[in-house]
Amino acid sequence: MRGKRIMNEDVTRRSFLKTTTAAIATVVATPAGAACQKARATRKPNDAELAERIDALIKKLAARDEFSGCALIARDGKPLLRKASGSASKEFNVPNQPDTKFNIASMGKMFTGVAVAQLAEQGKLSFTDTIRKHLPDYPRETADQITIHHLLTHTSGMGSYWKDEFHEANHARFRRIQDYFPLFTGDPLQFSPGEKWSYSNAGFMALGAIIEKASGQNYFDYVRDQVFIRAGMRNTDFYEADRVTPNLAAGYTKQNRYLPGSTEWTHNIFISPVKGSPAGGAYSTVDDLIAFDAALRSYKLLGQQYAETVLTGKIEYRPGARYAYGFANEWVNGERIIFHDGGANGVSAQLDMYPESGYVVAVLSNYDHPAIAPIVETSRRLITGRD
Repeated sequence: MRGKRIMNEDVTRRSFLKTTTAAIATVVATPAGAACQKARATRKPNDAELAERIDALIKKLAARDEFSGCALIARDGKPLLRKASGSASKEFNVPNQPDTKFNIASMGKMFTGVAVAQLAEQGKLSFTDTIRKHLPDYPRETADQITIHHLLTHTSGMGSYWKDEFHEANHARFRRIQDYFPLFTGDPLQFSPGEKWSYSNAGFMALGAIIEKASGQNYFDYVRDQVFIRAGMRNTDFYEADRVTPNLAAGYTKQNRYLPGSTEWTHNIFISPVKGSPAGGAYSTVDDLIAFDAALRSYKLLGQQYAETVLTGKIEYRPGARYAYGFANEWVNGERIIFHDGGANGVSAQLDMYPESGYVVAVLSNYDHPAIAPIVETSRRLITGRD
């Protein structure tokens, strides 16, 4: 954490730039260094041992009140471990269940990436299109320079909308993509598009508006129809915090900007958006995320060419790790992992997909990020044989 500043954009940036680098740095190898890493590898545990060790780790973390949530490990579509712990509601003493719905924060960028690629596959847009082609009213000084490729790879030069204007506003009014635009469309670019990589939530918000224009459909309806339903994700949606949704986990944080210095668990409802967006904030379950992985592998959401385009890393965001179109690629002990994580106050989540070995690991938590890090790090070590 940078100083005492507790803001959602800080947690979200840490979720991608810190947890997936520092917490797992000791086991990450670039493709070029894969042979050396494999030479030092130890025996991989079998699937039963893998499940047993992760189960024991979750029990230990839960006993120390360091993890509350659910984890699922599968291989070739077969669940090896499906484990829930902690509370979905501390107020009413309701335990988390394997089918509890958790906020997944920036993991939702995967859905936006798939939606854009679907529209490209249909010929309704191109990755080289500028913002202006689809959003003619967007400020010209940026709309003419930024392409959809720039937006998808976080190379647009755009920043974030997590700023004082958002935190000081009534969060209940942010329900449509356009509601967020005044928070960032007037901001100058941080650098020339394509010059470098810098994580941008505002860029994915612009992608959501482009999806609406190209599809002729509301972003939330489009993603529900063309991603969630097609993938068989029956318990995933952009559920609104002020509506009644069964089996929804509340988020708990010790980083409440309105209660500085507090060491107690507090509810995140007053510091979080009331509804998710193209940049993240949908709710999902571990089972649905496994279904999402299966739909990608079997080309139910995209044909092979476009699936590979979306999933293949393009821009290096740190040595040996590359960002694709709403997905990231890292290599652990020479094995490629396609993934995205999500983090905010009272939200910690990650989906790891292993295209070569067939494993998939989904870990969701209603505690502050990076509550999922020990489970993700350990599963990566065990699966890739770097234990």
